[in-house]
Amino acid sequence: ISFSIASCLSNAKSTKLSSNISASLARLERAPPNRSSIRRRNKTDMESHYQPRVLLNSFLRLFRFKPMKPALDTTAAHTQSAPVKLPYRPSVGIMLINSEGKVWVGRRRPKWMGKGKKQHTWQMPQGGILKFETPRAAAIRELAEETGIRSAKIIGEIPRSLTFDLPPELMGVALKGRFRGQRQWWFAMRFTGNDKDIKIKPKGGKAEFDAWAWRSIDEIPEIAVPFKRKLYNTVVKEFRHLAQPIS
Repeated sequence: ISFSIASCLSNAKSTKLSSNISASLARLERAPPNRSSIRRRNKTDMESHYQPRVLLNSFLRLFRFKPMKPALDTTAAHTQSAPVKLPYRPSVGIMLINSEGKVWVGRRRPKWMGKGKKQHTWQMPQGGILKFETPRAAAIRELAEETGIRSAKIIGEIPRSLTFDLPPELMGVALKGRFRGQRQWWFAMRFTGNDKDIKIKPKGGKAEFDAWAWRSIDEIPEIAVPFKRKLYNTVVKEFRHLAQPIS
């Protein structure tokens, strides 16, 4: 190192730079190392003190260069970052019951199920809650939009919200990829009209269902998509006493 510094001094073009280096070397010569403190260092400290990077940084400081910094490994931090937790979509669900005690269900063909005649699912009417809209108002609106039914009255509701989660393979695919599942407020409604009032193909709008049927309340969880069955079982339990024939 002394030979390298001397060579740099002899080749330096700047008088100021040479004088700075000479002064630094003179200070080093006047301040001999504390040998007693060096003896107290263990083997690990000695090895780390005389690593090539440490020596090179000492040399660079003489020329007033910034010391070298170890490169940061950002790969590990990126791969170990926690995945973003998606929220639940606030929505409502409706169990529509007719005078015979049967429950209305519609058949859907969601895009995530693929194409094919058997690629469909049955479900009760449901939909998202708009901003500044109450769950009760959302239930009435969604029933009219999805089924065309306006002849119905609310006869019951579950006083708490229910949730379902999408399976891992549908995360980021179903619900436009924005939600992990849905948080739903459920209402039971009595259908007071007739089947001619049911219009699942709205004019100028997108149809939610391509077929519909009245089913026994016990059939509802069986025909539902698997990840909704637990929620549907809870809804059936809460509204079973309402799904009775009326004269």
